[in-house]
Amino acid sequence: MALTAGTAFAAPAVSEPPKPTPDQPLVCIYRVVGMGLPFYPLTLDVDNTVVARLMPRQYTCFLASAGDHELGQRWPDFVDMNPRQAASTHWEGGQTYYYCFQAGGGAVCGKPGAKVARLVASDKGAAAIQKYKYVPAGGNP
Repeated sequence: MALTAGTAFAAPAVSEPPKPTPDQPLVCIYRVVGMGLPFYPLTLDVDNTVVARLMPRQYTCFLASAGDHELGQRWPDFVDMNPRQAASTHWEGGQTYYYCFQAGGGAVCGKPGAKVARLVASDKGAAAIQKYKYVPAGGNP
């Protein structure tokens, strides 16, 4: 999938994450094993455009357009959970951003009360994704 006008991200055509470009940030999101919902995929979107569906111990990375965006997540319709949850974010070209998601326990990656994937330090995020399976953006339909 190529980046086109009006889209927030571009999916890589390879089986490993792309690299950020001077004009585009790289956004990586990983899902750790949590207490709840280990058998259901988590749908992730940017500006209401689905970028991936992740199971525990999976991650995705995608190139995004620089600027302000809304990072959202939702569970399958048959799971009795809250509807889509989202948070505003800002990404700069040439940067890499890592987000962690953990279901259950009332916390997202150690932050009590968090509802949406949480931004983590680059060194922590880069180390964490080494343990997980890469799912290209748009993967796990």
